Amino acid sequence: MAEWACALALISGLCLTVWLISRFVTRSLTLIAARGRAFVRLLLLPLVLLSSMSLVATQAYAKSAGCTALEAAWINENSANKAVSYPASSFISTDEVRFTVTGNNTDYLSYFAVSATNGGPIHPYYLQFYNGVYDIGSSSTVITGSQLTSTGLFIELYNDLPTITATVLCASATPPPSITGHPSSSTIAAGTNTSFSVTASNATGYQWHVNMGAGFTPISNGGVYSGATSSTLTITGATAGMNGYMYRAVASGAGGADVTSTGATLTVNSPPSIISQPAASTIAAGANTTFSVIASNATSYQWQVDQGAGYTNVGDDSVYS
Repeated sequence: MAEWACALALISGLCLTVWLISRFVTRSLTLIAARGRAFVRLLLLPLVLLSSMSLVATQAYAKSAGCTALEAAWINENSANKAVSYPASSFISTDEVRFTVTGNNTDYLSYFAVSATNGGPIHPYYLQFYNGVYDIGSSSTVITGSQLTSTGLFIELYNDLPTITATVLCASATPPPSITGHPSSSTIAAGTNTSFSVTASNATGYQWHVNMGAGFTPISNGGVYSGATSSTLTITGATAGMNGYMYRAVASGAGGADVTSTGATLTVNSPPSIISQPAASTIAAGANTTFSVIASNATSYQWQVDQGAGYTNVGDDSVYS
């Protein structure tokens, strides 16, 4: 292997010549076998003039442990030779890691490489930068949370002339809002109060809407409404005209598009009203008679009798039915 040839050549002072010869023979293997390169690089280190590579990690929203570790390890990094592993368990599903590398790099030994940590002896690569170009990946390479939580990261940095600059961005994004509890329909009497509630995860704001028959429109606080921009909409003194109105909530959050709950219906029952009163009746003893009443919005009836001491309910018996 080129590593042992280089080691022997170093002892005899001819390492550079051996490297120049073996470079083209072993280049494809070197690009793949990350661990195999390390010995060659360490042996060549005294023979090259080291330049600097600056890596910057920034963070948006709450940081995962992996993003925190990236930020701590790769801010303005100038190491000549550095390799760090980040386990899959240190990342979360909403993480995103991005890389860009720039510079007029013409030397094979100046590189920046990012691979998985659990791919076996040869780790699958996400990104490699050699000879001023991306051998694997590109400036738009993004490693998603599902990849990070599955494979983790192994990042390698080696500085040889000339200078190259890399940027690492690790963001733990806030998940999008999600409705976890939808409002329920409500049935009340006119003039009474009710409320509609919604629950949502990752929500930072709410807006209630009402459909009065021509489509949903936003609700503003005032009149019978309060809590129009909270998780609970309160209706105080609902009117009979609100019967059949539908209500739904829109939840918003920092992590994505707004989400809308299902609609809930308000049923407002108007109080009963007597339209036709019973008429008095005069009959002979032992004869039969009836009393009738007509009412609107009535769901049941109960007749009463006043025998001189006030009205009491009448039940079915031998006289009444």
